[in-house]
Amino acid sequence: KYLNISRPCVCNVGKKRCTCLRPNSRKETWLFSRYSTGWACGLHSDYTELSASGCVDRVLDKKEGKHQKRRYFYTSFLREPIARFISEYRHVERGATWLASRHVCNGKPPTPEQLPMCFDPEVGWDGVEMEEFLSCPYNLAFNRQTRMLADLTLINCYDTSTMNSTMRDKIMLESAKNNLRNLAFFGIKEKMEESQFIFEKTFQMTFTRELAEWNKSKSHDTPLTEMEMKVIREKNHLDIQLYEFAIKLFNKRLELIQSSSESKELRPKPIVYFKSEDVESEDEDSGSPEYTDSTFM
Repeated sequence: KYLNISRPCVCNVGKKRCTCLRPNSRKETWLFSRYSTGWACGLHSDYTELSASGCVDRVLDKKEGKHQKRRYFYTSFLREPIARFISEYRHVERGATWLASRHVCNGKPPTPEQLPMCFDPEVGWDGVEMEEFLSCPYNLAFNRQTRMLADLTLINCYDTSTMNSTMRDKIMLESAKNNLRNLAFFGIKEKMEESQFIFEKTFQMTFTRELAEWNKSKSHDTPLTEMEMKVIREKNHLDIQLYEFAIKLFNKRLELIQSSSESKELRPKPIVYFKSEDVESEDEDSGSPEYTDSTFM
């Protein structure tokens, strides 16, 4: 909506979606996101659903009425894990359930045995206390950013019976790091000004206004005990490591842009798929999702 481009998205008052068409086209969209195409690959779809499953291609082929080869530039934002988790808790406490999420992986959703629910879908989970929220072992709020950035096909999706938890965590974290490296752009919620700067330099386009700081969050006024905070950190240990890695990578990219007048090194790179055998060779010193995802074409 606020990008300074030749054919801006058309956003109508009262409508959640905008129409973002390519120049000289009546069908081809250049932006695949909740605000343009809607939840076409499922509610809050993740990397596995969007990219690994090929959903984006299928949706656009159907929408445009033809199959064609496209080049995608994936983008995302990450958020400080503890604040993100508390914010999600408050969202659930107010009535959010995400029952429409599909969690499709390897062409199918998880079975009820692989991904049991934390609450009765007929009743919902609004009003849930933090203690109960933390006690459900199947709560997808745990390490959400890592899981949503990783290729879950590498760990046999939601089937935890074929691999021990230590190996699953290791593969999932390294997959998330690898995919983060290969995103055309990622921003940090706590560094919105710098994120806008990197975006504009990377894509050689500007916004018509400054991106708003996301400071109004329920996570800042949620009373928690020391024990609850301890458990939150333990339950989100992968997200904490991913965020630390993301901050280091973000700062390196920022320094590179600031120190160079040339931007050809910063051209977006295509997604590079991660292989499970790469886990053992990953440099452990290279670094120790609120997840959002958009796709540019």
